[in-house]
Amino acid sequence: MGSKYSKLHQSPEAQENEPLSQGSMGDFSKESWKLKDRLLQYEKQAQLRKPLQAFAIILFAIVFFTLGIFVRSFQGINEHACLDTQWDKAKEGIKFKTQEFNPHFTGPPSPYMGVPNPEVDKLWYDLAELRNFGVDRATLDRMNRSRGAVEFPQTGLYQVGMEAFHQLHCLNYIRMYSYMDYYEKIDYDMVAETLEERRDHKDHCVEILRQKLMCTPDLNVYSYHWVSRHNSAWGNLFSSHRCVNWDHFHDWAQDNLVPFYPPKTKPEGVEVWE
Repeated sequence: MGSKYSKLHQSPEAQENEPLSQGSMGDFSKESWKLKDRLLQYEKQAQLRKPLQAFAIILFAIVFFTLGIFVRSFQGINEHACLDTQWDKAKEGIKFKTQEFNPHFTGPPSPYMGVPNPEVDKLWYDLAELRNFGVDRATLDRMNRSRGAVEFPQTGLYQVGMEAFHQLHCLNYIRMYSYMDYYEKIDYDMVAETLEERRDHKDHCVEILRQKLMCTPDLNVYSYHWVSRHNSAWGNLFSSHRCVNWDHFHDWAQDNLVPFYPPKTKPEGVEVWE
């Protein structure tokens, strides 16, 4: 009896120093092996998880990289979707950039401003030159303009102009009309026109530009400010715009001009528009 319960009366130090019994050693050994087995299983699972974790990281990076490309591509597609043209090839000449408009009310004028002189004329004639391009029959069909179309002989291409350059031609004509005394002596159009024809040409140009500006109204806004030199509010016309990169477009246009001319007179028996 006493030996059965003697451990209850031993001090903690004595209990700690007492050798483990054979049963206790067996229990400890079993628990130790169970612990080792769990550790081995954990290590195996960790080894299996490493490739999965690496794959997940790589997949995550690929998804975000692809998403970034998609967002940038979508922005480009979205901008190009706004381009109004039946000639798909023309879209190749379009890149966009952000640009601030300068009204040039004060400070140095732009190179396109001022009284007529050879330097200004060269800039404007380069902008306003009516250029010839060539399109295929399918493009004319989309435009509903195939009947009586002028073909560059033996090329399968048909003569077209581009409205951008026609509109710049019109803007230049209005500019020249305001200096008629100068340009009536040197400009190809004005030299060949009567005074009445010049007025009609000018009115046509005003009307074309009116239609264009109303077709694509500029939705950018400009602000008003109080300034020291005026008592009334001052309109700040230095507004930011998303613009076609003109230099890139101009280079594309020059590279895509047709290197040949249409017939000077109507060929015998050709189909006519009206």
